[in-house]
Amino acid sequence: MRFLFVVALIGAFAMTLQTSRAGTLNVTNGQATWQSTKCTEPVEPASLMALSSNSRANDVNQTIAAYNQYVPAMQDYMNCLSNEAQTDASATNDAITHSAQEQIDKAQQKVSALNAALKSKH
Repeated sequence: MRFLFVVALIGAFAMTLQTSRAGTLNVTNGQATWQSTKCTEPVEPASLMALSSNSRANDVNQTIAAYNQYVPAMQDYMNCLSNEAQTDASATNDAITHSAQEQIDKAQQKVSALNAALKSKH
């Protein structure tokens, strides 16, 4: 029973992500992984550690400038990931809550119908 519930939750999560056209959810052997579809990681600059005391000043300046551009670009990337993941998580939560409520409503209708049928026989 618990396995089916987990499978249903993963299925609802996958459908939500596909519907909202946000990140991609992959489920393999019961393990889910999420990948952004909206955020692009910036290209890492040349390593500052590759510079030596013999490096030309212009090369050092270019490497440092590239690093100084990389840091805020990487922060933007991390913010993008966070925002996309939060949006997906919220949409998934809404989908699960909605689906669960639909199932509860159907179960209540079955009980009400059975109760009405029993009352009509007495």
